[in-house]
Amino acid sequence: MLRPCPVLAATLLLFPMTAPAADEPARMAPVVVTAPADSLHVAASDSATLLAADPAELPLSVEVLPQALLDQRNVTSVYDSLEQTSGVFTGGKSSFTVSSGKPSIRGFGGNDVLLDGMVLPARMPIFLDAAGLSGIEIFKGPLNSTLGGQSALQGSGGGVNLVGKTPDFNGSFLRLSLGSTFGNGESVRFTADPNQVLSDDLAVRAPLALTYEQPFYLPGGVDGDWTAAASPSVAWKPGENTTLTLAVSWLQTDRAAYQGIPYLKGDFLVPLDTYYGTGDTRDKFTGVAVQFRADHDFSDDLRLSVGGGYARADEERSHWSVSPNPVAADGMTTPQYYDEVLASRTARFSYTDGEHLDENLSAFARLAWTLETGPVVHQLAGGADWLRRETSSESSMGSTGWQSLDHPDLSSPSMSPGIGANESQVDRTGFVLQDFLSWNRWRLLAGTRLDYTDSDSGQTAWSSSPRLGLTFFVLPDQLALFANATLAEGPNFGYSDIHGNELDDPWRSEQFEAGTKLRVMDHLWFTLAAFQITQQDVPELDPLDPSNNSYVLNGENRSRGVETTLSGELTPDWSWWGSYTYCEYEDIDAGIDFERFPAHSASLWTAYRLSGGPLQGLQSGIGLRAKSKYYTTFRGTYLGDDYEIDPSVVFDLAFDYPLPCLSSDRVATRLEFGVKNFLDEEYVESNRHGTENFPGAPRTFWARLSAAF
Repeated sequence: MLRPCPVLAATLLLFPMTAPAADEPARMAPVVVTAPADSLHVAASDSATLLAADPAELPLSVEVLPQALLDQRNVTSVYDSLEQTSGVFTGGKSSFTVSSGKPSIRGFGGNDVLLDGMVLPARMPIFLDAAGLSGIEIFKGPLNSTLGGQSALQGSGGGVNLVGKTPDFNGSFLRLSLGSTFGNGESVRFTADPNQVLSDDLAVRAPLALTYEQPFYLPGGVDGDWTAAASPSVAWKPGENTTLTLAVSWLQTDRAAYQGIPYLKGDFLVPLDTYYGTGDTRDKFTGVAVQFRADHDFSDDLRLSVGGGYARADEERSHWSVSPNPVAADGMTTPQYYDEVLASRTARFSYTDGEHLDENLSAFARLAWTLETGPVVHQLAGGADWLRRETSSESSMGSTGWQSLDHPDLSSPSMSPGIGANESQVDRTGFVLQDFLSWNRWRLLAGTRLDYTDSDSGQTAWSSSPRLGLTFFVLPDQLALFANATLAEGPNFGYSDIHGNELDDPWRSEQFEAGTKLRVMDHLWFTLAAFQITQQDVPELDPLDPSNNSYVLNGENRSRGVETTLSGELTPDWSWWGSYTYCEYEDIDAGIDFERFPAHSASLWTAYRLSGGPLQGLQSGIGLRAKSKYYTTFRGTYLGDDYEIDPSVVFDLAFDYPLPCLSSDRVATRLEFGVKNFLDEEYVESNRHGTENFPGAPRTFWARLSAAF
């Protein structure tokens, strides 16, 4: 693999550069993330508050996965990125889930995933490549008071904002990498990140990635997965106080459709590399997001920002899976069906074939004003935004009789009338007003959001979501105490009861959070927070409906727990990043307390670079990802203590070494290599139902050659 790299490095010298490689750019997009390129602590973010501020000053929890962490752990997709933190669960590595692309946070279904503040279509985050990102922000708690609520999945737990790479006016550069994985499954991956400063007023950047993968579960004779992604952007400064930014994110993938394998009562029922499918069961996806933004500074204290965007996710998918539930003719409940699958090692198999199109159109206008009233500094933010979601789908379904789990016949499903065609449109208009006050050691955040939502089915709803938070610096710039309270609500569009009537009552949630933020060292921060989220009137399956197609409002449920984070550098050569979450869930009305998600989850990464000696520059990293036990559910319904998913602890190793023989004043080259799942743990990485579980990849080796010009 390394032999062609000297030729590659020599060829790249022909790329026209006007300056050496620079650090990550100061952003001009809706979300600001700035830090040294190799730091694991991010100094500023604004996705949850609409203002650029040090996270230490904000009276809320924001966790950031910086680009340096993603690079060191060799993370290549948004899905894999979210597996690197704690308290965030993706619900299945597939677009065929009810919460596709919407992670669960703090025990509740998460809100929309955003790209630089723009709402992405639901399925798009499942496939997005990480090559176009400079970081990922995870903000905790109901975010309606800033960004507006998701009408279908509530979002009481929090949300995710992807921070895209944008042009850097500090200098032109080119970064390239060529990598491979091997051992269990194989892949080849090429990335490029060119940035060109065309003039003092104009710069362009165009990250791209090409990946071919043969996953560990894919048998011979089945084509592997390929993905192409590009994120070009241009920034223009037509005047001293005005910046215009246009950014595009495009991705296309063609992969073997995979819906996991059965895992019941603590055991995988088949080998981890089992694949239910044929050469024709494919998942073809194309996604594109286009954003325009204009920022104008009337003065140092007054800024106007306007913009808009369009995002589209187009998918064609056909797949096989072990059926997650019985049919009426079986005359059994879902737990009885699972017991029969476990005892007989046979099951029904389901086939799905369909097309799905999601389109989002959005616009916003926002004014930020800083003023002083005596000793108090106000950072005011106010504005309006509009979002239209259009969804259309057409699908058909089929099934088989009871077949062996080991050698099923998947050649000819018995097709049913199917789901047919569906179309929907939901518009949301929101207004937000917020003030962030600073006085001496005190910081106060107060704001509210008002939304009007209407759907093409004739439903309309108004909702309001206020928030209040307070920070006090016990020791300036070192130790802070904070607390916040947030109320949120939103409409329950798209759910019908057993009589076909749509549910009209809105869902509501409230969060109370308190904690401390401590600067342990000059560049090392520690955060501790306790939280409680209570949610009311959330749709759940009607237990009286045997078809599992109607819903009732479940009354009240609650999650509460503790979170800690650690990020930064203990010494200039020793970096740390860690996250731990304890979260307990309770269905208050039903009196059920169970681990719907792991009660304990943790992620830790530490890396040390040698500053001298014969191996000077060698960086060694070790990390772990851990989850405690939790329980399989069926569409969120508790099935019993027997349906436990075992705990797991996964260790990863990584090494990074500069190559002087391939480096010069114009190019810096390094070799990276590592092992994922070093101890070869067998575990469930994510799951949808008891019969659709996605195992984590077995021990996998990886290597990557990188060059920066």
